[in-house]
Amino acid sequence: MSGPELPPLTVHYRGPLASCNYGCSYCLFAKRRASRQEVLVDAQALSRFVTWSETAPFALRVLFTPWGEALAYPRYQTALAQLSQLPHVRKVAVQTNLSGSLRWLDKANLTKVGIWGTYHPAQVKWECFLERCAELQGRNVSFSVGMVGAREHFSEITEVCAALPKGV
Repeated sequence: MSGPELPPLTVHYRGPLASCNYGCSYCLFAKRRASRQEVLVDAQALSRFVTWSETAPFALRVLFTPWGEALAYPRYQTALAQLSQLPHVRKVAVQTNLSGSLRWLDKANLTKVGIWGTYHPAQVKWECFLERCAELQGRNVSFSVGMVGAREHFSEITEVCAALPKGV
């Protein structure tokens, strides 16, 4: 006889990644390239996490929120796609600036993928960011949008909000 099913364990994976392809003035990780050793340490940590997730005896929900841009690295793209295919993983999501390739979505279970796209007005034109959002919408990927809220960007933030698809 089994008891009631437990709710999924929600894991926020930060990991050691601390590099980003954007150069935001307020960010400690802006335009910082990881050393070979840092890349190796991060890759090993991510691999351990994926292995643990694969063998977890309970349901999981995973949110990747690194101190940098994870989707700039193929290892994170692969990890997200791989985790989305596991039967006991209910959701796998990532915070991203949407600058990287979205081809990894071709190998993912899109019903389980979530994207938290963060718009950086000083780093990318809003038209380009909105094109990436349109690509996500065209693939029926669940996504939300956050924005850097500096006072000098408020008018642009208003324009982007108005241009986003309903429900985003």
